[in-house]
Amino acid sequence: MPDPQMPNSQMLPALSTKTLELPSGLSCQVVCGGPSAASPVVSPPVMFFHPASGASPTDPFLLALAEHFRVYAPVAPGFDDLDDLRKMRTVHDVSLHYDDIVQALGLEQFGLVGHSFGGMFAAEYAAHYPSKVSSLVLIAAVGLWDDGFPVVDMFSTPALELAGLLWADPESPEAKAGQESLMQISEDDTVESIIRIVRGLVTAGKFMMPIPDKGLNRRLYRISAPTLVLWGEDDKLVPPQYAPRFVEAIAVAEAKIFPRAGHMLTLEHTAEITNEVATHIQTTHV
Repeated sequence: MPDPQMPNSQMLPALSTKTLELPSGLSCQVVCGGPSAASPVVSPPVMFFHPASGASPTDPFLLALAEHFRVYAPVAPGFDDLDDLRKMRTVHDVSLHYDDIVQALGLEQFGLVGHSFGGMFAAEYAAHYPSKVSSLVLIAAVGLWDDGFPVVDMFSTPALELAGLLWADPESPEAKAGQESLMQISEDDTVESIIRIVRGLVTAGKFMMPIPDKGLNRRLYRISAPTLVLWGEDDKLVPPQYAPRFVEAIAVAEAKIFPRAGHMLTLEHTAEITNEVATHIQTTHV
């Protein structure tokens, strides 16, 4: 088994986006890339369920993951077309939608990684389809609720204030670079970028308001995949106190808390988080 901390030195293809037509009648954009199926490197494919910022071929964390695995990052329903949400009434509908994507991609077993909003749906998918997920990584996942440690209501928080809640240190070079990466705005597509951000917030709001507790805690026991829970010690959006709640409810799970890291730890500590994810997926894949 290759050392997950030593990516293949060959030039890997850049991430690209392809469209899947699903039997439900919906279409889905999937960001994908990394070693091909014919690669001599034995690694499972990896699905990534993105946070409310969306999925992009330029995402530094996805690019880093693609150095280790064939990566598939489906754009969540509603993020490209709000009409998708007419068929997505509950988290169960979203799990069925993701399984349509899994089948369309021809995946039988895979590692699953989810961040924030995407972490909630990664946990839901792993609970709905436990035999398909060989390993699971939840990064600052929403989906649970404790009145003692409330998740910030991002939908009523002013945009400038919300941006400051995403990072351990909003003025750090990593945070500033991450903010530019998240916005994905150029002079040529400013309007489309803003529309994309609004669609993402509307979609996240559908499944997280008034609180992001849709019964996930009652289903976590169904997850059979070895699970790694990663959190930033300075997460101001979703408190790290939720990490042990996930660990307690999942059969085989451990948590790692990162100092000097906030909610967007995948961008603040990309290399370190990627190595943790790669090590977990490769060592738990049978």
